[in-house]
Amino acid sequence: MQDLTYLKKPESGDTGSELFEALENDIEILDDHDHDGVTSEKLNTLSTVAYTISIDTNDWVAYNNIYKKIVNMPTGHNYSDYIIIIKDNSGDQIFCDIEDNDNNTSFIVYHMNNTTELTAYLLA
Repeated sequence: MQDLTYLKKPESGDTGSELFEALENDIEILDDHDHDGVTSEKLNTLSTVAYTISIDTNDWVAYNNIYKKIVNMPTGHNYSDYIIIIKDNSGDQIFCDIEDNDNNTSFIVYHMNNTTELTAYLLA
């Protein structure tokens, strides 16, 4: 049996009892891990919300029977480096179209309602 950082890896020649004991151990670790650096690899800050950007109601511009807003990225950051989630101020995720603004330093959000204040969460 090969001991890895957190799990056990079966090898040729391991007996059934060793294999099932290792499998049980691996399942328990996978079920109980919390990314604290002890039971599993610690998550770093790149796995969390890097920035939030407010999109106020007065920021929407009419566009083809819907509304749009150009949102600037934080200085020195590119649109393509982030996953972007849009939520309303009650914390509910809003489904709206998001696209690059052809310069990678801003993006465009399209939405049906110009009275909704939203927040863009940039996840690294």
